[in-house]
Amino acid sequence: MNVALNQEIHHIKELISNQRLKEAYTACNKLLLNFPESGRAYKLQKQIEKIVFKRNVESVKKDLKNLKPLWREHKYGELAEKLQHLQTYVPGYAPVEKQLEKAKKLYSKYHEKEQKDALRKYIKTIAEKMKKEEYEEAITLSKQVLYKIPNDEQAKFLLNRAKKFFVTKKINENKQFLESDKFGEIQKFLQELLKFNPNSKQIDALLKKARKREKVTLEMNKKEFAFRSYENIMVLYKKKKYDKVIEALQELLTIEPDNLKYLELLSKAKKRFSRQLNREVISKIFKLQEKYKLDHKKHPKEFIKI
Repeated sequence: MNVALNQEIHHIKELISNQRLKEAYTACNKLLLNFPESGRAYKLQKQIEKIVFKRNVESVKKDLKNLKPLWREHKYGELAEKLQHLQTYVPGYAPVEKQLEKAKKLYSKYHEKEQKDALRKYIKTIAEKMKKEEYEEAITLSKQVLYKIPNDEQAKFLLNRAKKFFVTKKINENKQFLESDKFGEIQKFLQELLKFNPNSKQIDALLKKARKREKVTLEMNKKEFAFRSYENIMVLYKKKKYDKVIEALQELLTIEPDNLKYLELLSKAKKRFSRQLNREVISKIFKLQEKYKLDHKKHPKEFIKI
């Protein structure tokens, strides 16, 4: 076993001397798997790591010099990205660590400044849209700001203001329509407005008003229908068209089932209609009898006595 170990150690040393460090490092790892307690293999592994680190440091020094233009151009985001990449080759190397920390701080500061500048432009644009009464665009822009900066008080204030003005503008533009009797369309219109400003007390009040007006109008229409129908029924009653009276009263009672006036008249109409039918039947019988008598006189041979 010692012979095999010695042979591997000798092989690794040859690889190191020939600058074949990657192969040497891989051979060390395999050797430590077979001989985990081998101090010589462990020392060779650390030796390779030191050599690689020194080489990487020399390479990184050159890379750091190449990064100077990025510092001058304030490209701190790109710098932080490149320095993080270099950090993987020389972990713990002070110059890289310091520059990376500096780049991150400056990027954060510079990004914050850019964000504030962009926010000022947005707020200015929103205010201009408000002056031009372009409230929908102002709402959209305010939402864009709040998507990027959720707690910005200015954007929140402008958004709420734009929503309120937009609702007021739409209501003023549709005053005549809102006073009409198109209750279904009015409620649909107001529900659409609620999507822009769900907490609008103005819309809520108009919805309640529309529903109340609709209810009152329906009640009035029912009463008007009933009044006009009753007048017509009385005309039919006087003309003794009791079957029509009964039919019309039954329809009225679906609207006002407890109306005593309708119920009393219906009872009278049914009685009179019954008597009317009886009279008509008796009258028809008498007419038939008279007809038979006349026919018998004219054609007595056609009739058979039993």
